[in-house]
Amino acid sequence: MEREDLVKVGDPLFEGTTADGTLTKRFYYVAFDGKVVGVGLFHNDNADCTFAFITDSSGTKTILGHLSSGYTIDRFDMVQLGRLYAMLFK
Repeated sequence: MEREDLVKVGDPLFEGTTADGTLTKRFYYVAFDGKVVGVGLFHNDNADCTFAFITDSSGTKTILGHLSSGYTIDRFDMVQLGRLYAMLFK
């Protein structure tokens, strides 16, 4: 499973902007092959997830991401993903 394979599920769980105010960021539940597997961060209205906490096919918590200067990820984003993931997989 790659981050590009993850599909947004439902409405955003949380919405905000990047620290510099240039990008919108939205957190969604994400699915793979029709099954919700975690939570992901999407910048603007991109179809591809920027960063996600998921449970892989073996049941292991896994992080998938793409780091670039164009799509910033800050500490708050990591905390938010962790919190949402924990709520989903208590």
